[in-house]
Amino acid sequence: MENIVVAVFPVESEAYQAFSKIKDGTTELSGYLVSQMVIVKKIGNNVQLEDAFDTGRDTSDDTVAGGLIGALIGIIGGPLGILLGGGIGTLIGSSIDLGDIDTSNSMIERVSRILCDRDTALIAFVQEDNTLYFDNILNTFQNVSITRWDAASVEQEIETAHALEKEFAKTAKKELREKKSQERKIKAEERRAKRKHEFEKLKEKKNDK
Repeated sequence: MENIVVAVFPVESEAYQAFSKIKDGTTELSGYLVSQMVIVKKIGNNVQLEDAFDTGRDTSDDTVAGGLIGALIGIIGGPLGILLGGGIGTLIGSSIDLGDIDTSNSMIERVSRILCDRDTALIAFVQEDNTLYFDNILNTFQNVSITRWDAASVEQEIETAHALEKEFAKTAKKELREKKSQERKIKAEERRAKRKHEFEKLKEKKNDK
């Protein structure tokens, strides 16, 4: 079965140790095969790519960005990930309809919530018949939080998320335009009041003569 596995490490250095261990030993004989794997770190609302490899070889950021994991990172670190992670108050257009995502079993929602500021996570695209083999590697480190989802379901969720982000951007632009329009109206009224006041003062001066 092809899965996306996310492991959040409380100790950053241990995430890199696990990354190296898996990278050096991923074969079909090990009980699992890794197609792509990355180390990410969350800084504020941004999810930064720290290290990556693809099919057992060092790879560029561009290669990862074009794959399933890259798409997932983009969503988690984007406005929808912030929204699902609880940052609704910081977003323009937070009235976006999330009904198309099953938040009770959403990978994006789950990862957005468990990946907190300054946390480091290992995300891997793995083929495995038995989850124990891959988990045994990760569980050699203390207090690692491991979650996994069927890769096909994640891909579908990402497609839905992209559609929602387009809706989000459209809503945000509309609200921003309305806000700017309202601000222009307020400023115009302020200018009118100022000019009117200037003429009132001028009238007072003439009446005093």
